[in-house]
Amino acid sequence: MMKRLVQLFLLFSTITASCAYYNTFYNAEEAYNKAAEERKERLKKQGKTSAQANRNPYTTKQSVNSPTSIELKNYDKAIAKASKILQMYADSKYVDDALYMLGQCFFYKENFRNAERKFQELLQNYPESEYSEKSHLWLARSQLRLEMYEESEKRLQDIVSSRADRDIREEAMLSLGELYFHKEEFLLAAQKYRTAVQNIGDKKKRSKAAFQMGECYVKLNDFENAIPAYEQAVKYAIDAFTEDRALAKLAECNEKTQNYEQAIVNFQKLLNRDSYSEEWPITKIKLANNIYHQGGIDAAMDWYFAVIEDHPRTEGAAQAYYYLAELYKKEFAEYDSAYVNYGRVKKASRYSVMADSSEKQQDAIIQLLGLVEIVKRQEEAISGRVSSANDFDSFMGDVDESLLDDETRFELRKSRSLRRLKKYLFEYPGMFLPDSLVADSLLADSLDMVDSVWVRSDQLYGGLDNADDIASEYYDPNDDMSDYEQRLQQEKESLERKLGPKVVELAKNDYLQNKTSLAESYLFQFNQPEMAETHYQQLMKMPQDSTIRSLKPQILFTLAHIARVKRQDQTTSDSLIQILAQEFPRTAQGRQARKQLGLPSIEEEVDKVVITAFLEAERLFFDKQKPMAAIEQYFLVEKEHPNTDYAPKSLFAAGWVYENILMDNPSALAVYEELLSKYPTSQFAKKTAQKVETYEAEIKRLASLDDSLATGGDSLFAAADSLAITDSTQYLAEVDSAYGNGHFKQNGVHPLGFDLPNFGPKDLVINRDLDGYLKTEPRRPSIVLKNNQNR
Repeated sequence: MMKRLVQLFLLFSTITASCAYYNTFYNAEEAYNKAAEERKERLKKQGKTSAQANRNPYTTKQSVNSPTSIELKNYDKAIAKASKILQMYADSKYVDDALYMLGQCFFYKENFRNAERKFQELLQNYPESEYSEKSHLWLARSQLRLEMYEESEKRLQDIVSSRADRDIREEAMLSLGELYFHKEEFLLAAQKYRTAVQNIGDKKKRSKAAFQMGECYVKLNDFENAIPAYEQAVKYAIDAFTEDRALAKLAECNEKTQNYEQAIVNFQKLLNRDSYSEEWPITKIKLANNIYHQGGIDAAMDWYFAVIEDHPRTEGAAQAYYYLAELYKKEFAEYDSAYVNYGRVKKASRYSVMADSSEKQQDAIIQLLGLVEIVKRQEEAISGRVSSANDFDSFMGDVDESLLDDETRFELRKSRSLRRLKKYLFEYPGMFLPDSLVADSLLADSLDMVDSVWVRSDQLYGGLDNADDIASEYYDPNDDMSDYEQRLQQEKESLERKLGPKVVELAKNDYLQNKTSLAESYLFQFNQPEMAETHYQQLMKMPQDSTIRSLKPQILFTLAHIARVKRQDQTTSDSLIQILAQEFPRTAQGRQARKQLGLPSIEEEVDKVVITAFLEAERLFFDKQKPMAAIEQYFLVEKEHPNTDYAPKSLFAAGWVYENILMDNPSALAVYEELLSKYPTSQFAKKTAQKVETYEAEIKRLASLDDSLATGGDSLFAAADSLAITDSTQYLAEVDSAYGNGHFKQNGVHPLGFDLPNFGPKDLVINRDLDGYLKTEPRRPSIVLKNNQNR
């Protein structure tokens, strides 16, 4: 009996234990499956969320692609239950299941080190497990994430060439492409993905491989090869999300290759797909941009306005405002309208990717308008004209109509006409209309509120006695603006307030500097080469003083570039290059011009003459010991070659001889001051300035001591020995020729040698033509959108 009870107890214990570890594994599996479902849903949304993250700089990549808190909670629960099996039921049949589950949980938690350990443990202890082949794949993936590239690659290659299940071999092919992508070896990655596309049978995996192949070519900026890859991804896609994503990438590559027509077709396909509806606003923007690139400015603007109307306060609306502003700036030179629309970017979406750029563009517009205004004032002052216009009439004149369609704009103009009529009749009752308002009367008639005959014949309305009553009935002086006009006028006034301080600031600058800055701003910031050309030509026509002459080389070079690049006028460009080469051969621009014309450097021709003249002065001083004759020769070099490096060098040498050889301090001072006046930017002027400053300080010191400056034969600069040149040996080194062919070269040192910097021409970036300063009657195309375009 006792034996029977023991047997029953042992059987019950075994059944209980079996149920316990089964329940534990079941709970682990249930938690893992919940995490897997959550992960699946996250991946479906990942593309859309990633797009939102790209538009929001405050959303990090980690927050988009990492597991959610619910996933992590379930993974942790599964890990706890599976670990319990390893600890308490090590002899159960579920141990390899638990190890495999633990490896996957750690992998999805991005704890790749623990994942790698668990898969290694499974393969070492249970090589015959049903999870063996899969564990090799997951082990390789974990090693890939740990950047153990050699180990991962070898293992994946082994899987591909093995007799493992086909699904596992196909996954290994994809992982090989991923490995090279991680290593940023994008060409090799593309080749691996191409192999996968050719050998994988499953359409979903083929689509994934093709998509990733396209991504590799995009990384290589090879958009031509990316296009067929994305086309395959679209072809093999089995779900809407995959097809949408591949089609969007395909359209973007079409745009990159300037195949705007095909890009438009593909973007329109996306707009017809309900599965892509969340991305419609940005898709419409991209469609509009491609339409613009094709030359459809009006149609592009229609799309931008449609996005603003259909998707207010979104990233799409923010970008629509930005691109509208760009069009007003580039195509129409309507800077007030551009300024207003740039300002609306941040109002539509605070974190828009265009927010920072729009603020910078607004600052640039304020700078430009300030320059326009101050240059206008300065030119009026120079010519003696006094402007009767408001300081800001150029952009504060009429209310901006740029956001209105044709019909609304017509109605607005009619209401304006009516307002002017009413005001005239109210202020001048019974008076006939001046000719300037006759057209207004005809336009206002269409409102059926004013009869143009009445303004011509007072008899129809009871004579002049009733004129006041009739006029006041139709005119309210306080009701002269629509809500839209008032809002837009407030935005213009905001621009005026910001511009005022800028005008004051710029007024402190010199006219030529402002004029040059304005031309450069038109050319480089606002893409208006014609306006820049106008201002440069005006500068060229000014009296040719030293300042204008110093600006001429750069102006000529820029004008030549504008003629050649923007107007395709090679003849004019060549003429300007010829002038540069002949008149300014020593400037950076002149050197470049001579190089373009295949002419030898002017230094090779002119320097022979000036070097000979300078060496003659050296011979007179050193060989013949005739300091006064040497000084005269130095003066002759400066006089005949004032635009060479030897001019300031010769004056410095003459002053040195006066100071240190002839002990003629006043003459030395006069020569040094002439050097400072004529060549203030030369390196010799910098040395001389220190010497003169020291001398003047010494004069003041001696004067305070009632001492005499005429005593003794001390050097002019004896008070500052550290700055003075006191012996002829040092002088030999300082005045020797910079070209190495003088008589007195010591230790290869030439302190007075001066080579002009090797400046190259500036890189000129000129994009689109613009015209005019500001327009007070902004251009606005009509909005005619089909129903399917307004989606």
